[in-house]
Amino acid sequence: NPKKKGNVARNLVMNYLYAGILYACIFGVQGAFLPLAQNPGLFSNFVSVFYLFIFAQGFLSFYNVFYESKD
Repeated sequence: NPKKKGNVARNLVMNYLYAGILYACIFGVQGAFLPLAQNPGLFSNFVSVFYLFIFAQGFLSFYNVFYESKD
């Protein structure tokens, strides 16, 4: 709805907070219950997926700021 004014900063902060909680749940549970010390390959996959999520989140942040912004 283009006529409805929303608090964009609050929405972005809440979105990042939800994403952070989701990442903490996913990676925290996996890190707590999987034997990462005995499986170096599993640890490498764990770290690579984490970095992919971080880069995707960063890309979306830049996209929102520079391309979707109507300033």
